[in-house]
Amino acid sequence: MTSTSTPSTGRGILDTALWRWLWVGLLAYAVAIFAQYGVIRGGAISFGASPATSTLVPPLLLLGPMLAAAVIVTWGTHVRGAARLLGLRIRPTDLLIGAGLGALLRAGTALITLSLLGTTGFGGQVIIGDVDVWFFVRALVFPIFISPFVEELFFRGILQRSIVAGLGRILPSSMAVVIGIASTALMFTALHAVAALNGLVALNSALILFTLGAVTGILAVLTRRIGLSILVHVAFNAVAVWLTWPL
Repeated sequence: MTSTSTPSTGRGILDTALWRWLWVGLLAYAVAIFAQYGVIRGGAISFGASPATSTLVPPLLLLGPMLAAAVIVTWGTHVRGAARLLGLRIRPTDLLIGAGLGALLRAGTALITLSLLGTTGFGGQVIIGDVDVWFFVRALVFPIFISPFVEELFFRGILQRSIVAGLGRILPSSMAVVIGIASTALMFTALHAVAALNGLVALNSALILFTLGAVTGILAVLTRRIGLSILVHVAFNAVAVWLTWPL
């Protein structure tokens, strides 16, 4: 088996491709940051936009650069080869384990934020406009299915593995792994938490998101793939959607 077919924490990436993975990932992250804080928060997507536009454009501006990075780093590789490079494999047991871990993690983060900040972070969703198909796409499809898949593919499949592989050349392996997991979790947190409306909400979101990013990062290292990380992320978001669903 060649080194390109070993989806570990990053050491399986060819030396000639390592820095391409890292720089493409960092560039995509910068574009996503701009989209999240510069475009969306700047009011480019107004409430007067059509339901389709207001539903699809914001998440696509955020997730689009991540998908583009995955395409670029695996360009010229067939589908199975690309999945193998990114560690995109899901086992049947992952479904049960992922659902359980995701639910426990969501409950655990709620208890942590409740004890530290006095809030679980669960609040009812605000419904703007009619409850139609676009509402369900925005409230269910993106947060439960699309976002977890794309974000784990990018943060754990590309960024974390390339950071760990790069640091592994100059640091002990264990230290490279710890720094890779922590730095990627921080980047994942920063991309989401700063969009919060106030400081308490931002801090609450940061604690929850960093914990999620760290746990999924650890799982990616332990399993040498991102399938379980994706399913934990899916379950984590699904529990939040269920608990905040408007009655």
